[in-house]
Amino acid sequence: MSMFNRFLASAMYGGSQIDTLLERGRYAPGEQMRGVVKLRGGPLSRRIEGIYLILQTDYAVPDLPQGMPRGCTLMRYPICSYVSVEPLETKEIPFCFRLPAHLPLTIGETSVWLQTVMETGEAREPSDEDRIEVIPSVEQSIVIDAVNRLGFRLRSVHCLPWDGSGFVSFMQPFEFVAASSFQELISGLRLVFWRGPEGMELYVYTEQAWEEMRLKPLAAPLEDDHRIKHYSLSDMEWRLLGAEELAEELAEWIRTQYRYVT
Repeated sequence: MSMFNRFLASAMYGGSQIDTLLERGRYAPGEQMRGVVKLRGGPLSRRIEGIYLILQTDYAVPDLPQGMPRGCTLMRYPICSYVSVEPLETKEIPFCFRLPAHLPLTIGETSVWLQTVMETGEAREPSDEDRIEVIPSVEQSIVIDAVNRLGFRLRSVHCLPWDGSGFVSFMQPFEFVAASSFQELISGLRLVFWRGPEGMELYVYTEQAWEEMRLKPLAAPLEDDHRIKHYSLSDMEWRLLGAEELAEELAEWIRTQYRYVT
């Protein structure tokens, strides 16, 4: 087993200790996560019925007091079942699983964390909750780079509850404000990423379109709304497009919005 540099969870359960360690602490959506769960026995023998990891995020709910966040379970990963630990015995249980493609990025107020849960005959015993860092994928980085090239500045990123078709239970809009020559044409943009069956989809909204569409499913017809730019490309197509060409396309689309307005 290789050295692990990320300590995620440590808690004492009736004299037994369980630690979850990751190979690294930074991941992009869809990547594989490898790690090990370490069990250390206490003074007595103990039988554990199951150990699993719960991947969670949170999102803002306007109806809750002061925008209080609500937890959202992304995935539940079983690690093992029916393992016994003898007094002072140490066991290591390796695991490897793929993170979901819809994993939100830990930018702004968005958090993602793992919770280790051990089930015994008496109860379900959760460990401490510890955050992990989620960075943009290559395809997302191309889009963000393109928008930055146009002089737009990222103002906020946060998860919102979402009941639209194809989404789990949240969405993560990226709010960019114009801070360049485009400021006279458009106030800002909202970007939403989604991993489709063939690759990554991107929805780019003008502010007006976002205010009208954000409570509706993204499956709604977009072809006739010139205020929404939709891409659906494979990973290879995104890389061939690149940030420079994408920036040129978005710049032309923004200028088209100005012609519609005038």
